[in-house]
Amino acid sequence: MKEPIAFIVSLIVVKYWGFDALGIIMHADKTTLWGYLITAAIIAGGSKASIKLFHDVLKAKSGAALKAKAAK
Repeated sequence: MKEPIAFIVSLIVVKYWGFDALGIIMHADKTTLWGYLITAAIIAGGSKASIKLFHDVLKAKSGAALKAKAAK
């Protein structure tokens, strides 16, 4: 029951403050419902879920992550 509650609370918070992480990353001019949903899921899921989303699903990695992968 904790996960759905965390997601709903996160969704309320990001909608209230107009925080759309996906829109910020994609340099969008406006916020969207999908952006709010993804941002709320990232916040509710914690750091492990957000790293998996950005690295594995969206293929977005920082310069440091790319250098670390190249060094392996």
